[in-house]
Parts: sequence; structure tokens; C-alpha cells
Amino acid sequence: MHGARLKGHEVLLAVPMEPEGYPKNDPGEQTLLTSNSTARNLGLLKWSMSRFSGYVGIVAHEGGRFLGSPEHLRPVLGEVKARGLMFVDPSMARTGKADKLSAELGLPVANVTAIIDDDPAPVSITARLNAVAAQARTDGRAVALGRPYPATIKAVKHWLASFRDRDLTAAPITVVAETALRKAK
Repeated sequence: MHGARLKGHEVLLAVPMEPEGYPKNDPGEQTLLTSNSTARNLGLLKWSMSRFSGYVGIVAHEGGRFLGSPEHLRPVLGEVKARGLMFVDPSMARTGKADKLSAELGLPVANVTAIIDDDPAPVSITARLNAVAAQARTDGRAVALGRPYPATIKAVKHWLASFRDRDLTAAPITVVAETALRKAK
């Protein structure tokens, strides 16, 4: 993580949140759940946040059900805001409540346009990245979310090398989130 920051990269902390289909689809012991008390979920969040430092924000891992519950999500986003961090919402269907709650709290948020490596084949990753670029041209910005798989990193490096030829600019996720926050006000 420290090496990534030294190279100018921003790092996000993936926090497991209750998905649709839980408990059959279970992200693990430290998952924030809608059946938990606020105190329990904040304790789990703080536990996750204590595993390392230097990240600029959190990204929900899974989370479909949790992100759709304002009563459970609000205190979590409040804690993220209190720590001066941002939130990345991976729920591309926008069924979650993070946008509205983040705006109310003044929390910088970035919405994911596409998860690029659900299919980890390099050709699939490149195709998803090209779709993200097309969306960025339409909307003025787009957010690609990928995992630290070797194939993902290699595909992204190769794809980023062609940015200047495509008249595109890569921006830090914090800039995207802060811009979205300013527009929401």
C-alpha cells in the first residue's frame, strides 16, 4: 500500500457490506449487516479501518442490501465523513441510497460506472475499459472499478498508455468525488 502511494496512486479500503441474497451470499465475518445494531456496524467499520492506513476512502464490497437501507448506511457514511474520507458506491444500478445520504452529509462520493474485471480475461477487461471511456465522453467523467488482479493491472497500464491518443485524462478518484459533491450542492 505504501508503495502505491509513493507512486502517486490513491488507495481505497474495501469494506464488506451485506449483499442481496445474504446469508447464502456471505462476504465474511466482518460484514456490515442490516440485522446488526448501529453500534455493531460502526464497530465492524472501525475494525476494517484499523487494518491499515493511508487510504483516501472506502468502497463497499458487495453491499446491495446494506446500501439500500438509509437507517443502516447513514451512520456508516457519517463515520467516513468524520474521518475526512470519501465513499465509492459500486452499485451501478443506483438502487442504493449513498448518493442522497452523501449529499446530505457533505461526504464526497464517486459512483462506479463499471466493474472492469468481473470477467478477468484481458480482452474482457479492455472491452469494459473502452466502454468506460465512451461513457466518460458522454458524461464528462466515469469511474472504473477493478481488483488488484495481475491481469487487471496489466490491462489498465496498457490502456492508460493510449490516453493521450484518445484525448482522455485519468483523474484521481478524490477529484471525481469532490467534483460530484460540488455539483450536488
